[in-house]
Amino acid sequence: MRKLFFLTVLLLFSAASFAQRSNMEEVMILQMPTDPGARASSVAWHPTLKRYYAPKSGNAVYSMGIFDPEGNLISPEGLQTNFDIRGFWYNPKLKTFCANGYNDDGWVTYKLDKDGIPADITHDVEYMAQPDVHSVGSFDAKNNYVYFLKGQNVIAYNASKFDEAKKIRLYINSKNKDAAELMDILYSEDETPENVNYTTVIYTGIPKAEFALLNVEDKTIDFYDMTTGYITRISKLPSDAPAETMLCFSYANNIFWLFDLGNKMWHGYR
Repeated sequence: MRKLFFLTVLLLFSAASFAQRSNMEEVMILQMPTDPGARASSVAWHPTLKRYYAPKSGNAVYSMGIFDPEGNLISPEGLQTNFDIRGFWYNPKLKTFCANGYNDDGWVTYKLDKDGIPADITHDVEYMAQPDVHSVGSFDAKNNYVYFLKGQNVIAYNASKFDEAKKIRLYINSKNKDAAELMDILYSEDETPENVNYTTVIYTGIPKAEFALLNVEDKTIDFYDMTTGYITRISKLPSDAPAETMLCFSYANNIFWLFDLGNKMWHGYR
């Protein structure tokens, strides 16, 4: 409780610091199939087929929804993930989707049939190639990295070798050095502050705002400069946007996605 109190004071102090601000609006909804499975962790966009692919998380028999550009469900009934997915991304070099899984399930590559339907998977690794059991990978196609959040660090894995390549420090909730020093009193760099979704970092590719985290308390998406580690811009979500502390946060086709656990749907914001 004391830590949360001081965090609130810190955030009020930090609010006076400069960061570009904007408001987000809901632009799309993806209504997932109604089979069992309450959570989801990723949405991916196929740039050639112009479709959204949205698997559920929690079990290999849970469904994967495929949606047209307007958000209409077009996947065949009973389509399953065949893998307990956490991170899920389109690899343009491979022209298919890849995923990292729960705990030590490893990484897989999907084989798509002629209609773009996932038909089979290849296990690339069958061991834990990620920082934590629920880590959600976010793909950087330019550098061939998959990024994971661990505490206040972004861990980059090589997407071809499946091993750790480098570590990037973020100063979560901080827009400058003074705020970062206060945060260091409350949290070590191995801890993710309670107001932030701790499983997911988004790679945006936006210069000086390459990484995005979900602030579940303020309902904002905070963008971080990968070089300095500080917040450079903040986007405010609508007050009714769902905001979970684990999974349920993704980015595809320049849209940020938040999963509604109760209604089993992805809300897209831009």
